[in-house]
Amino acid sequence: MVGVSTNNLAAQEWNGPSDWAKFDVAARRAVWVWNPVSMDGTTDQNKNWDGSKNSKIRFFENYKGSRDLFFDFCENKSIRVVYMFVGIYQYRSADYTAGVFPYEEENMLPFMEEANARGIQVWYMYYLNDTRDSTTLNGNTNQIVRIAQTVDNFNKKYPNARFAGIHCDQEPNDESVYPGLLNNTKKAYDWIEESGSDLLTSQALRPKWRNQEVTWNGETKVMNEHMQDWLHHSVLMAYSDEPSTVDSWSSAVIDYADSIGRKAAIGSEVADLSGFAYDASGETWYEEIQAESAETRFKVGSADFVTWEDMMHSVVDKHEATPSFDRMAIHGYSQYFRHWFGDLPRDYLLGLEGGVYDSAVINPEKVDLTVDTCELFGYVPNPDANRHPVAYAGENRAIFDSDGKVGEMVELDGSGSTDDVGIVSYIWTRDGVEIATGMKPTIFLADGEHVITLEVTDGGGLSRTHEVMIDVFAPFSVTPALFEEDFETATPGFDQLDPAKGWEQVSKTNYVGIGDYGPDGSQAVSLSDQRGWINQAIDTTGYKAITVSFDLKVEGYADGKSGTVRYSKDAGKNWIEVAGYDNTHTEYQRYSVKFPADAEDNPDFILRFHSLGDNKTDITYVDNIIVTAISIDGGDGGDGGDGGVDEPGEAYMKVMESGFHLGGVDGSGRSVRLKWGSALSDRYTIWTSEDLVEWSEEVSDIASGGEVTELEFTPSELSSDKRFFQIRKN
Repeated sequence: MVGVSTNNLAAQEWNGPSDWAKFDVAARRAVWVWNPVSMDGTTDQNKNWDGSKNSKIRFFENYKGSRDLFFDFCENKSIRVVYMFVGIYQYRSADYTAGVFPYEEENMLPFMEEANARGIQVWYMYYLNDTRDSTTLNGNTNQIVRIAQTVDNFNKKYPNARFAGIHCDQEPNDESVYPGLLNNTKKAYDWIEESGSDLLTSQALRPKWRNQEVTWNGETKVMNEHMQDWLHHSVLMAYSDEPSTVDSWSSAVIDYADSIGRKAAIGSEVADLSGFAYDASGETWYEEIQAESAETRFKVGSADFVTWEDMMHSVVDKHEATPSFDRMAIHGYSQYFRHWFGDLPRDYLLGLEGGVYDSAVINPEKVDLTVDTCELFGYVPNPDANRHPVAYAGENRAIFDSDGKVGEMVELDGSGSTDDVGIVSYIWTRDGVEIATGMKPTIFLADGEHVITLEVTDGGGLSRTHEVMIDVFAPFSVTPALFEEDFETATPGFDQLDPAKGWEQVSKTNYVGIGDYGPDGSQAVSLSDQRGWINQAIDTTGYKAITVSFDLKVEGYADGKSGTVRYSKDAGKNWIEVAGYDNTHTEYQRYSVKFPADAEDNPDFILRFHSLGDNKTDITYVDNIIVTAISIDGGDGGDGGDGGVDEPGEAYMKVMESGFHLGGVDGSGRSVRLKWGSALSDRYTIWTSEDLVEWSEEVSDIASGGEVTELEFTPSELSSDKRFFQIRKN
């Protein structure tokens, strides 16, 4: 393989030196990816790489742009197959013994449907434990079969968003655990064959296994062959920058796969492994690729030496006619992305305006992945398949009393829900009982916390749900503020907080300032660098729902730095962050943060505002701080029980609107229209009176509950035009 054929070189494989240059390789490729939100980098960078959001929060709550960046890259660079590591799900909620992984359904499904729509095949990649060499492989030989059964359940539930197979990226080096890995692999393979599942099994093959003889089940042969016997598919880690070595290793694996009717792909390393691997420069093509100029980096047919692309094309040229050959695979996404863009995906994202990738705006040129000289092995995605809608019931909300009466009318909002073919149904439920329909219904909610579920259904019959928590505060239980601070009594300058307010600040000087920094030019506090913090001890004994509201803006701060709100539940021994505000919060806004339950009924509660900047030009400004709470014991609102609060019977009813109309519903010239909300689904009767003493039944047995009820009717004849109406539960 020292001499490389370039007969298949096509000009369309290269149309530019960098960035979003379309790379139209005839034999589409595979790639390993550990997270569509790349987390390559230092531990600190990855824990907090998007302002105040750590990597898991970014992944679960705000990763559409990162996901679209990944898919655009695949379509732009001829990548059709993805070995997608699901450990971020696997270690969070997967219960393989029960055959379920709820976070895959909630969070992985959008990823899978997006891949399906773009014609990209995805394999469920996993590790069996946190380390490569573990005795648990010998002690528990049911690990892979349980993963296979769980993924098979997912595939059956979502047939148009399914995984092609399961891919193990764990290649132990300790020979003592080889029997455990082989027993695990064989058990999963046997289950698939016996159950009739069309799921496929795959494994990354360690280079060392090519010539390492192992005796297992009474048979002695090289480890690679033992593994391939019980796999539908394998990927050789051909980690060498010597083309002749890649050739010999690849040929052995592909030839054996062909002899037993299996498939094999060939993997190549492009990462910088210096300081990580024993023979880093020999295992990876990183140095060779970086040494090339931008004009030749991904070209085929170098005149001086055999390039990485020469090697990749040569393997395809030699083996593409062999039935067992699958394709070339790149290890892995982040480092390959860096070869094109000079940045890791995370850093590329942060360099964009607002840190947001907009696929429709950037719109890179894409290849048609279905035009592929390497036929897909296993499941072929269907880009025309209907996708599940995205349900969104809005942010969690706190609703404060508006009229001194129990309960509140609340508008629900499902307008943030989306779907590719259109949403045809919005159904809102509480505790499994339907309470409203429509995109933005108004309902009556009694005081207290309500977890409400929105289910949206699209025109193709697919549904998804989303929950919102709405906390309705009772009128008699909202206390006066536990603490208030507008900084107007403080002396301007550094370290001049009003001592009467009980603030404690950092002992170092010139990190806490007072000046005309407020949203309206009033005085506010400035916190700078990493030493700018202020504490306020607040005894919350007897109170719950501890909430702090404040005006805040920041200036300066590098990406990944922020001003934060923290609290201590143990008088300052430990601090817990509850909110952070990064360099996108450059204009004053009013924020409200509700503290966790351990802040309630707590004499040792301390509130802290803290800057986490790099220097004194990184500043967080805070003003108009108000800490509120709810009395745990309740109360009568100070009215002494004289009727200032509705009687208990009225707690689940609120009349929104009423009025008389000429030209009533029966043409008699007058009618009455009542509109009310009720928290409980029940049946009601309308009563009427002239003097509030004698009452007569007007309209009987009205079903009402959850949604707003509106009724217009002709009232019965009475001797006076003065009329009073009551709505009573039957």
